[in-house]
Amino acid sequence: MCPQAGQFLVYRSTVEIFGLPLHPLILHATVVLVPVAALGGIAIAVLKWARLRYGSLVVVAAFGAAVTTYITQLAGVAFQKQFPNPTPAMKRHFAIGGHLFWWVVGLFVATAIVMLGQRLSDRNDRRGRIALMVGGALTVGFAVVCIVQVTLIGHAGAIAAWGR
Repeated sequence: MCPQAGQFLVYRSTVEIFGLPLHPLILHATVVLVPVAALGGIAIAVLKWARLRYGSLVVVAAFGAAVTTYITQLAGVAFQKQFPNPTPAMKRHFAIGGHLFWWVVGLFVATAIVMLGQRLSDRNDRRGRIALMVGGALTVGFAVVCIVQVTLIGHAGAIAAWGR
């Protein structure tokens, strides 16, 4: 339950850091890492020099994005329980927020396939070219969906928190 204390809400959540709910704190890492990993994924999918220079970093960023997305969603579910009568804006945020994790996991796997394809190509293995094409197409697809989804979810969350 979330009782009113003057003008401020008093949160009682099991997922807190220094008395602050974790969800609004950790979501900022997700909002930064997901687009960075997505844009980096597009770069390594289409540019060989970017793959060679930043490919491993992009895969690590995509993994970090998946981890922070998962933590954000867990904290969001705990935070959601503090609102027994959610507004329509909150319900929309809850509904669309639950799917981002799987898109980000797809982005991570796709960027890893791109880098595997590069490694195989460096060894003159014919499978490398196929992995680069398939991984590149998947990476671009997942990246676009991730950017759109994180934008829609963030906008819905902002409306839920701050109104129009």
